[in-house]
Amino acid sequence: MRYKYPKIHNWIVFRKTKDGEYEAYDYMNEESYILGSRIGYFAKHLDGKTDPFSIIRRLSDENVAMLLRRLDKLGFLRRSRFFSASFGELYCTVFTPKSMRRKTTVSAFLNKLLQTLFLPAFIAGSYAFFSKLPKLSGGMVLLNCILGIVGGMILHEIGHMIASLAYGGQVFEAGVMLRIVLPGAYVMMDNSSVKDPLKRAQINAAGIEANLLLSGILFMIASNFAWNSEGFFFSALLNAELALTNLILVDGLDGAGVVSDLLGIESLGTEAKSYCQRWFKGGQAQKHKAPDVVYSTMCFSTVMIQPVYVVMLIFDVWGVVAWLL
Repeated sequence: MRYKYPKIHNWIVFRKTKDGEYEAYDYMNEESYILGSRIGYFAKHLDGKTDPFSIIRRLSDENVAMLLRRLDKLGFLRRSRFFSASFGELYCTVFTPKSMRRKTTVSAFLNKLLQTLFLPAFIAGSYAFFSKLPKLSGGMVLLNCILGIVGGMILHEIGHMIASLAYGGQVFEAGVMLRIVLPGAYVMMDNSSVKDPLKRAQINAAGIEANLLLSGILFMIASNFAWNSEGFFFSALLNAELALTNLILVDGLDGAGVVSDLLGIESLGTEAKSYCQRWFKGGQAQKHKAPDVVYSTMCFSTVMIQPVYVVMLIFDVWGVVAWLL
């Protein structure tokens, strides 16, 4: 899984300045660097496929090695599809778009289709299954569940990606990850150019919409295909659970992202903790965009849900470990 040659992280974007230098912006760490014209040009062409010693042919091997060491020291270089963002997390890049920003008719159409169909599909599929309550049968339950949850994770991230591109956001890469012992999928993107809070909220909600759409389709299949109705039923339940879990108001989950965008705050968890501390101390609340009742309800709900999420995570980890053993 190693690249043939060193490459720059996908989330580092270069822009040539008027002075001939290069501004390198790291979207993951939200830091900007000014590089000289030579090293900037060199770094911009490190794509993992090009021999670094052929980029600027007039440079000696020693100078090229020096440039690579400097970029490595800045944390720009990667040599493998695998990388670790923090302790206990491992990411593997699977897909890198050729154009990071692509507001196309296709992405806009798919996003509109997702917004329109996810709820009717989920309601129709749930009704079709639970109104009939067919006898569950089939012998591929485990395989169906694995395919269902993996497919759900992938479709979840594709939903985020489609919505981001539909509104003019930037998508850097997509892949699979392992957090402690829990597998998952991810999409790295930047939506700072999307100013409308409703659009930003829908980008965060698109993953949940995708899971509910898939859940409804699987419920529909389970109600009509008796040969493996049990496997499709549990796959549908897992996708519904994935959607509901992501609605929890915990930073890093989609629900918190949706509420943060709607309230016009950066981090729901941090804001909620600060608000509750001020409230219990009798301090004056800061001004905010949302009505007081809505804002205070969201903050107190967020603080109270934190321990519940920790307990859920412990049970999920325990369940995965028990299944593996």
